Amino acid sequence: MTDENKNNLKFWIIIILLIIIILILLFFRRFGTIENNTVPTTANINEKYLIPTGNVDVFDIDLKCKCNGDSCENVAGRVYVDDMDGDYAYHKNLRIFTNAAFEYTNIIAPGVGNTYNFVVHNSTNLNLKYYIKIQEESEYKINLKYRLRRNNKYIIGNSETWVSADELKTEFINIAKGNSDSYSLDWKWFDDNEADTIAGKNMDSLYKLDASFYFEQVND
Repeated sequence: MTDENKNNLKFWIIIILLIIIILILLFFRRFGTIENNTVPTTANINEKYLIPTGNVDVFDIDLKCKCNGDSCENVAGRVYVDDMDGDYAYHKNLRIFTNAAFEYTNIIAPGVGNTYNFVVHNSTNLNLKYYIKIQEESEYKINLKYRLRRNNKYIIGNSETWVSADELKTEFINIAKGNSDSYSLDWKWFDDNEADTIAGKNMDSLYKLDASFYFEQVND
């Protein structure tokens, strides 16, 4: 074999080896870092999971007058609900699920929890009563639990007991004219291997809470 043929053979061997190396690198880049579909835990919290939302359905009373027999008094003020982002009347998507584990976004995973605060205001000159009803929409039935405090006292659940979203409904609560009630909704995703695995394989799924507020005038 001539020196020229030997050099050509070496050249093609080097080219083939380079192609093989490139293919191996591309293979490991594609499959060696494939996204893990298993459920994240508190020890592996950096993977994105569900993106829940909170919507609000506020029944804001437009009180024009208070009638007693044939007499009628002018009514001032309004009823409203707000949180750190402002009046519910001006934002319908609530940031209920923001948390430190995911840099205060609405992304959550098993083991993650936080507290969402809101305030019910009665700035009218009438005594009122109201109740709150919160409902969930969860296609994969993830194990989110809750407890609710009013003016720093538990009214649903307690320091050791968490409840499902189905139990997030209060009785009628009186609120005197000019007063307000502060609420804290604690939430936490408790591990449930079967449900969490199903949810983890459906990363585009959403979990949603709908909050409704119903107000009535209290007859003096």
